[in-house]
Amino acid sequence: MHELSLADGMLKTVLEAAQKEKAKKIKSIKLEMGEILLVNTEQLTFCFDIISKGTIAEGAKLDIKFLKPRVHCNKCGKEFNISSEND
Repeated sequence: MHELSLADGMLKTVLEAAQKEKAKKIKSIKLEMGEILLVNTEQLTFCFDIISKGTIAEGAKLDIKFLKPRVHCNKCGKEFNISSEND
């Protein structure tokens, strides 16, 4: 379950940023990640809720947006999204 390590890294990052900004409470976290990571959002949210207890991020809402993978053709220089394994 890599969701736990993702949640842990995310929590450390947002707490460091909040400390620099002298924030007292984190209400929401916007997160963009590639679809190719195969992250289960329910597990990620569950893990985050557990490990954020007792911190200023406790109760924060995770706003997760998945991005399509992009590829770059070295031959022609074009970049494009991949939408399925048949593309």
